[in-house]
Amino acid sequence: MEPLRFLEFDCSEDTEGRQTWDAVASVTPRHWPALQGEVAGLLAWLHRCYGDRQGPAEDGGLWDFDLHGLVERSAPQEIRFDGARGELRLAAAGSETVRHTLTLSLSLDPAVADRLAEALGLEIEGD
Repeated sequence: MEPLRFLEFDCSEDTEGRQTWDAVASVTPRHWPALQGEVAGLLAWLHRCYGDRQGPAEDGGLWDFDLHGLVERSAPQEIRFDGARGELRLAAAGSETVRHTLTLSLSLDPAVADRLAEALGLEIEGD
């Protein structure tokens, strides 16, 4: 599996050893296809190795995931105070910026987490 470029995981572990890996990545449109590819590659690996065991732990699943995206558009605004009038003066100060933010949460059986960390060359540290 390719090394990760955009995802950086925080890891926590429950009392039964199940791990949750959480990552948030926010990129410009130029890097959005690469981020999508990274996430798709990671989920494809899990599906190839453990596809028949995806689902919640309480249903016997070895792994599961939660994935969300958000497109944010922002534009800087210049704000000045007009002392003579006692009011704010607003003006556009630049062009719009677009960012794609993706959140991924993995719920992993300890053996799956170990194998995934090894495949990615990661040393995962928990709480």
